[in-house]
Amino acid sequence: MALKTTEERYQEWLERLEIPIEETAEYEQFQKYLKEELGLTDVQIDALWEATGYRYEVLATAGIRAVTVVYPWGREVRYGITGAPGLWGFTRMREILAERE
Repeated sequence: MALKTTEERYQEWLERLEIPIEETAEYEQFQKYLKEELGLTDVQIDALWEATGYRYEVLATAGIRAVTVVYPWGREVRYGITGAPGLWGFTRMREILAERE
């Protein structure tokens, strides 16, 4: 099993938080939300903002969306990809994205 990058870990963590989409649209809202709800520092928030930007700027424009699948034992984030049937894991989604670029 390959080790996950920092970006991958941040992305997964953000998905698990289920932050309302309106709270991630602008940096100031995102910062306020994370400080109030989780007590995070500015450095932590900056790192998460970069991961959020990747999710919206790169993935959305490539026709990729995150989907949270709920199982009796927990949740898992999978990715729906336009033109590719089914849901994909983060690693395979990145491979498909690289093939399309």
